[in-house]
Amino acid sequence: MKNHIPAHEFIHEERTRWADILLEHWYHNVLFSSNWWLLLCCTLIPYLIWWKLADKGRLFEILSYGMLTAIISCFFDTIGVDLGLWDYPSNLFPLVPFFVPADFTAIPVTSMLLFQYFTSWKTFFAASVGLAVVFAYIFEPLFIKLQIFEMYDWKHIYGFIGFTFMFNINWFIMYFLKKRKFD
Repeated sequence: MKNHIPAHEFIHEERTRWADILLEHWYHNVLFSSNWWLLLCCTLIPYLIWWKLADKGRLFEILSYGMLTAIISCFFDTIGVDLGLWDYPSNLFPLVPFFVPADFTAIPVTSMLLFQYFTSWKTFFAASVGLAVVFAYIFEPLFIKLQIFEMYDWKHIYGFIGFTFMFNINWFIMYFLKKRKFD
């Protein structure tokens, strides 16, 4: 029996070659460009605003919701990029398969505010549908126009459904965790 798998070696060589190409592109075309500065601002400013608005008495609960949202967002974003459904020609960091300004900032920060202000599921659901519309039908097209985001085998309606589903599943997870006391 062989100790190496040729297909795996090929994949490793291609990944290494691809990483070199991505770094070269990022260094020469993205770093310090206007899009890069925009992405940096989109990553930092929402947290400053959120900190001013956050209910400090519920900080652990709200941050837990945001962390759950960020993890799920990164997970699905990585899958979408790897499957070639969408991509990010401009990214804040090279070699990161997910989009930091969205997955770690815009999506979790705005959804944390929804979670904070809309405490019943009925009001949260309505607000989450509104936020999903904003992400899928305003931000996605805007980022396409700015050449930050590209869609290949993806449609805005899929994003709308995905955002709505993610926000509400996370709400229910937090609801059931709060109901159960972990003393």
